[in-house]
Amino acid sequence: MFYENCIVTFIDIMGFKQLVSDTYKDNPEKLDCILDQFWDYFDVGKGPGTVDIRGFSDSIIVIDPITSLGNHEEILNSVFYNLYRIALVQMELFKLNILIRGGVAAGWVYKTDKRIFGEGYQNAYLIESERARVPVVSISQNIIDLVTSVPSSFSYNPQKERVLSLITKDKHDCSYIDYLRVAFDPNTYDYPNEVFSFIKEHRRLITSELNANNHNPVVYAKYLWLKEYHNEHVLMPKGQAHLQIKS
Repeated sequence: MFYENCIVTFIDIMGFKQLVSDTYKDNPEKLDCILDQFWDYFDVGKGPGTVDIRGFSDSIIVIDPITSLGNHEEILNSVFYNLYRIALVQMELFKLNILIRGGVAAGWVYKTDKRIFGEGYQNAYLIESERARVPVVSISQNIIDLVTSVPSSFSYNPQKERVLSLITKDKHDCSYIDYLRVAFDPNTYDYPNEVFSFIKEHRRLITSELNANNHNPVVYAKYLWLKEYHNEHVLMPKGQAHLQIKS
């Protein structure tokens, strides 16, 4: 075995204690099936060089090897693949009122059937624990550097723009996956009314949780951030301004 250069995502399921002890207390199999979406959305275990996913309690680790840092096409495809699928998982879990936070980083990883370690894992974990105070999946600077280092003249440049379109920044200049940008992408859903249905449900859940947790400052803060994020997108041109959360 040896170190592999990888894209690593470390995910923390927010409010997992309540999910286990309350929401799914009498149906742990249902919670297990819900969390299987991480495996469903990634091409897991289908030969060398494919994605490896590990889950333990409220933590999920996604490891995607990069065979060559000099292969611009592979880098762009790998970064897009990871960020886009994490966004899809965020959207699907949100429908069930399950929030996640996390970190995505690049670096060397050593993994066996028993353990995982290396700078890629450490960086992803640190980004999740230090930056992701709200329901976002933060992105390390070295991921962005991998993408922006691809020459502008490179024939695969349209993919570079697609990758960068998945990334946005907060007021502290921290980068994270913009899953609502994915929701509004015309290529995400087969029918336009599906976008409307998701954004409508997004508004309903945020509003409901804000009303239910106005005496719980920790939970309230998460949904207040989501309210601001939601409104930022629905007020954009071609958004759904009538679905703004006003209260």
